[in-house]
Amino acid sequence: MPNPEQISPLPQAQSVYERQIQAECASFTASFEGSLNALFCIIFSKPITSSTREALLATAKRGGFSASDIVWMNTEALEPSDLMHLIEAIDPLCAVVLDQRAAETLSRAYNQPIKLAGCDFILGRPCAAFVDFERMLKTEERKQQAWSLMKEMLSQTNDV
Repeated sequence: MPNPEQISPLPQAQSVYERQIQAECASFTASFEGSLNALFCIIFSKPITSSTREALLATAKRGGFSASDIVWMNTEALEPSDLMHLIEAIDPLCAVVLDQRAAETLSRAYNQPIKLAGCDFILGRPCAAFVDFERMLKTEERKQQAWSLMKEMLSQTNDV
């Protein structure tokens, strides 16, 4: 996640819809990076490594998403209501939760339990939630488990 001082201002909105999204997200720019028109949302509570980022980008691409379709949300400085506000403003097609603390924040935000190590839905959006995605990438067996869960989420995304 970039340093808040390094975040560039949001791009100039072209439509009324884009201006509304920018207005809704403007106070949270330190907590997310990526497109305000994102379809693929990645939610985390601690810094993620470049190898994890690359693995997630590769997974998104396998699901038909490009890097510009992704928004990265760091829950560290967000209240649950702020996280919900940000997700609903951007309105992604699906979400991936990388760690238990982020899942707890998301659960409080939507007032529903988020199933860890499984696929769930948040207001109709397919959601894959992990206890610790980065740790899963350390062994081949757990990588395959993570990929299986991601494939399940992506198949549900295609059904939406």
